[in-house]
Amino acid sequence: AAWTHFRFRLHWRGARLEVTVQPGAAEYRLTDGAEISLWHHGLGVTLCAEAPCVRLQLSPSSIASVIAPTHESPTPCLAPTPAAPSSSISTAS
Repeated sequence: AAWTHFRFRLHWRGARLEVTVQPGAAEYRLTDGAEISLWHHGLGVTLCAEAPCVRLQLSPSSIASVIAPTHESPTPCLAPTPAAPSSSISTAS
Protein backbone atom coordinates (compact mmCIF):
# COMPACT_ATOMS: atom_id res chain seq x y z
CA ALA A 1 0.00 0.00 0.00
CA ALA A 2 1.21 3.50 -0.79
CA TRP A 3 1.67 6.12 1.89
CA THR A 4 -1.15 8.62 2.14
CA HIS A 5 0.47 10.92 4.71
CA PHE A 6 3.11 11.15 7.39
CA ARG A 7 2.95 12.80 10.81
CA PHE A 8 5.51 13.79 13.38
CA ARG A 9 5.56 15.66 16.68
CA LEU A 10 8.22 17.88 18.14
CA HIS A 11 8.88 19.91 21.25
CA TRP A 12 10.56 23.20 20.43
CA ARG A 13 11.03 26.42 22.40
CA GLY A 14 8.46 25.47 25.00
CA ALA A 15 5.75 24.47 22.50
CA ARG A 16 4.61 21.09 21.25
CA LEU A 17 3.79 20.92 17.56
CA GLU A 18 2.27 18.18 15.42
CA VAL A 19 2.89 18.28 11.66
CA THR A 20 0.91 16.18 9.17
CA VAL A 21 1.99 16.15 5.52
CA GLN A 22 -0.35 14.81 2.83
CA PRO A 23 -0.18 15.10 -0.95
CA GLY A 24 -0.80 18.78 -1.64
CA ALA A 25 -1.07 20.08 1.95
CA ALA A 26 0.62 20.32 5.32
CA GLU A 27 -1.19 20.78 8.62
CA TYR A 28 0.48 22.39 11.64
CA ARG A 29 -1.15 21.94 15.04
CA LEU A 30 -0.05 23.50 18.32
CA THR A 31 -0.80 20.80 20.93
CA ASP A 32 0.77 22.50 23.96
CA GLY A 33 2.28 25.90 24.69
CA ALA A 34 1.18 29.48 24.28
CA GLU A 35 2.46 30.30 20.80
CA ILE A 36 4.86 29.19 18.07
CA SER A 37 5.96 30.86 14.84
CA LEU A 38 7.18 28.94 11.79
CA TRP A 39 7.79 29.24 8.06
CA HIS A 40 5.82 27.33 5.43
CA HIS A 41 7.28 27.78 1.92
CA GLY A 42 8.08 31.45 2.52
CA LEU A 43 4.98 32.27 4.57
CA GLY A 44 5.37 33.19 8.22
CA VAL A 45 2.68 31.55 10.38
CA THR A 46 2.01 31.93 14.09
CA LEU A 47 -0.08 29.34 15.93
CA CYS A 48 -1.56 30.18 19.35
CA ALA A 49 -4.04 28.78 21.87
CA GLU A 50 -6.95 30.69 20.28
CA ALA A 51 -6.12 29.36 16.79
CA PRO A 52 -3.98 26.24 17.20
CA CYS A 53 -4.20 24.70 13.72
CA VAL A 54 -3.61 25.71 10.11
CA ARG A 55 -3.66 23.70 6.86
CA LEU A 56 -1.55 25.11 4.02
CA GLN A 57 -1.05 24.04 0.43
CA LEU A 58 2.18 22.46 -0.79
CA SER A 59 3.54 22.90 -4.27
CA PRO A 60 3.25 19.73 -6.39
CA SER A 61 7.01 19.12 -6.26
CA SER A 62 7.30 19.52 -2.49
CA ILE A 63 8.04 16.54 -0.29
CA ALA A 64 7.78 18.26 3.10
CA SER A 65 7.81 21.68 4.68
CA VAL A 66 10.82 23.30 6.29
CA ILE A 67 10.12 24.74 9.71
CA ALA A 68 12.17 27.68 10.93
CA PRO A 69 11.55 30.34 13.56
CA THR A 70 10.50 33.82 12.63
CA HIS A 71 12.46 36.59 14.27
CA GLU A 72 9.87 39.21 13.52
CA SER A 73 7.09 40.38 15.80
CA PRO A 74 4.38 37.71 16.03
CA THR A 75 1.74 37.75 13.33
CA PRO A 76 -1.94 37.31 14.20
CA CYS A 77 -2.81 33.68 14.79
CA LEU A 78 -3.26 31.70 11.59
CA ALA A 79 -2.43 34.69 9.41
CA PRO A 80 0.15 33.60 6.84
CA THR A 81 2.36 36.51 5.85
CA PRO A 82 4.83 36.76 2.98
CA ALA A 83 8.45 36.23 3.88
CA ALA A 84 10.49 39.38 4.15
CA PRO A 85 12.30 40.10 0.89
CA SER A 86 15.92 39.13 0.98
CA SER A 87 18.16 42.10 1.34
CA SER A 88 20.66 42.77 -1.37
CA ILE A 89 24.04 44.35 -0.86
CA SER A 90 25.25 46.74 -3.47
CA THR A 91 28.65 48.33 -3.60
CA ALA A 92 29.34 51.71 -5.10
CA SER A 93 32.29 51.87 -7.46
